[in-house]
Amino acid sequence: MVIDIYYWFDKSTKRKALLAEFYSFHDVDYRKIVKHVNTRWLSLEQAVTQVLQQFPGLKSYFLSNDEHEARFGRLQTLFENPMTEVYLLFYQSSLQEFIHFNMFLQREDPIIPVVYEQTTSFLQNLTGKFLTVAAIKEAKGDLSTLDFKDPKFQHPEKRATSAKHIQFN
Repeated sequence: MVIDIYYWFDKSTKRKALLAEFYSFHDVDYRKIVKHVNTRWLSLEQAVTQVLQQFPGLKSYFLSNDEHEARFGRLQTLFENPMTEVYLLFYQSSLQEFIHFNMFLQREDPIIPVVYEQTTSFLQNLTGKFLTVAAIKEAKGDLSTLDFKDPKFQHPEKRATSAKHIQFN
């Protein structure tokens, strides 16, 4: 989604000007769209955060216009889905764990003695967003033994969303 948004506005001054009008209408500050680069996946968090900050203006733009290009159609479909913003908020929250772990791995000093401990901590923090504390404790450090799809291990408030099997393409 963030890549499609970037390329939709990248070379078109007309589209950027029209987007600025939608931002103004929604009282959102206009900012240049950030490019997510696949080889530097840490840029994804910045791109997702920016899309969330500008979400009302972007949504209005894509739902108010009619274009016949595939990229526009994909984006329009995403902005029509009420769960899109929820998914972006989830990604933004989850990406923090990946960024913190990645920064640890990029350190200059020797980290071999603590890699296992940090990896386990990373996985526990990440699974803590989905699973109950009791489920994580039951795994006794080996999270691979858990059946993540089993509703008894999931947070009660997260079951309704996960049960619907909503996809975000």
